[in-house]
Amino acid sequence: MTIIHLIPVPLTGSGIEQLSQNSIQITHQLTHFLAEKAKAARQYIRMIKHPKPQKEIEVREISDENFKENCNWIQELADKNAEIGLISEAGLPCVADPGTNLVNFAHKNNITVIPYPGPNSIMMALMSSGLNGQHFCFHGYLPQKKDKLKIKLAEISRNCSSTSFSQIFMETPYRNISLLESIMNHISSELYLSISSGLGTDSQVTRSLKIREWRNMDLKYLHHSPAVFVLNK
Repeated sequence: MTIIHLIPVPLTGSGIEQLSQNSIQITHQLTHFLAEKAKAARQYIRMIKHPKPQKEIEVREISDENFKENCNWIQELADKNAEIGLISEAGLPCVADPGTNLVNFAHKNNITVIPYPGPNSIMMALMSSGLNGQHFCFHGYLPQKKDKLKIKLAEISRNCSSTSFSQIFMETPYRNISLLESIMNHISSELYLSISSGLGTDSQVTRSLKIREWRNMDLKYLHHSPAVFVLNK
């Protein structure tokens, strides 16, 4: 039976203590992998001390351009009853990361999909925010262009005003401060904003404050640190 195993990996800056022994043991048994980034996947494979030498392990990168090619590769392995691991660059695969379309292909072709528990920065940020964890909406990465970002923030602000849903989004580390400045400029200062940075590391910090209170904060710790933003009233 062919199986695609959805393999969690540690969050950026964290170690394998975040992972279950089950997921590590399964990864030790696999020699075929699909990955967001091949280099990161091979680093993880070395980190867990995979018993096979690297030259005997095949890692294929996921991209929109090679989707059909990867589907054909999956089908070829399925014909041989081989098993495949799908690995994200950090955290859980297919959650705010590529791979969903390949999992969908697997379901359509009667290939078994097995997920494994692991770290997820989105859920960790929500659970530590003190904001509504029963109803929430994840927006992924917000637009970088200022005009489109302004429109998106206005949409998120309306969602906060009309529902009780927590609004969750992310940004690349070097743009954290810029995004926060845009939030302070375009969203009501009375809404609560929780920012979790460096999750899973020794330097992790979660702060939940009204937007107006963020104006007085020293933000140096947010520079170059992976962060998740949670907004609510």
